[in-house]
This record gives sequence, structure tokens and C-alpha cells, in this order.
Amino acid sequence: MLSALTSVLGFSVMALAPNPIFATFGALTAVMIGLALVAALVVLPSLLVIATPRPERLDPAEMSRVGDHEDIRPRELAGV
Repeated sequence: MLSALTSVLGFSVMALAPNPIFATFGALTAVMIGLALVAALVVLPSLLVIATPRPERLDPAEMSRVGDHEDIRPRELAGV
């Protein structure tokens, strides 16, 4: 976040250049980096929430049986 803000500041200073080509480049680049920062902070987390599958919920009757399973690890890992 800090790197994006310093880049926006640097390109905003470039927008004050007397040469119109450099000034336009600086202004447009500062705006684009700012928009990329907003997208990274707002849009991307929202898309991750939408795209991530939710874990299945257990029925209350199944919740009592959660600890009642056999050890399914291989014998080398189970310490047998």
C-alpha cells in the first residue's frame, strides 16, 4: 500500500513538468496506480469472498460423532 502511494506521489510530481507529454504521462500513470490500489483493496477481497467455496455444515446429529472415527493415518505415522 505504501509503495502504491509513493508511486502516485512521484508520478503526480511528474504531472507538473513543463513538457505536456511528460505531464500527461505523469497524471495518467498516477491515476492508474491509484485505481489499481483501490482494486487491490476493495475489489479483490470481495471477489475472493464470492469465489471461495463455503465449507459444508454438519447436522447437529453428526456433530456428536465427529470424534468417533478410527485413526486413518498410515501405520508409520500413527506410531504403531
